[in-house]
Amino acid sequence: MPRVIGYMRVATVQQDNTRMSLENQRRHLEIYARTHGLDLIDVIADEGYSANDRQRPGLVELRKRLDKHEIDAVIVCSLDRLTRSIGLLDELVQRYFDKKIELITLEEGINQCTIVGRNTFELLRTIAEWKRLNILET
Repeated sequence: MPRVIGYMRVATVQQDNTRMSLENQRRHLEIYARTHGLDLIDVIADEGYSANDRQRPGLVELRKRLDKHEIDAVIVCSLDRLTRSIGLLDELVQRYFDKKIELITLEEGINQCTIVGRNTFELLRTIAEWKRLNILET
């Protein structure tokens, strides 16, 4: 049974009262893991942090656990719960999710085990590279 960690985040108190509340995110992650035969060993949460904050405690903890190769996959309800920064996404994909660790996003339906998932990440990488080159030229 693949071992997975769920990651969830809310930036504001108001957001925690919506469909993306930590409670709702946790429920969706647990249901997904259960219905797909995944061993959800932990759910890491960042409450009150921007998606662009690279030093949020939960993300730092997730990266430490990824570095230790403790898990087979990370699941998030939506990609923007992990990050809204193409640069950070590119960094995470290159460092972790290009290896044997999968990233599964429920809302977007991205799963790196699928050709669509891999192509989506390639597209996001291309955009990130274009953005970097554009900044260098200006």
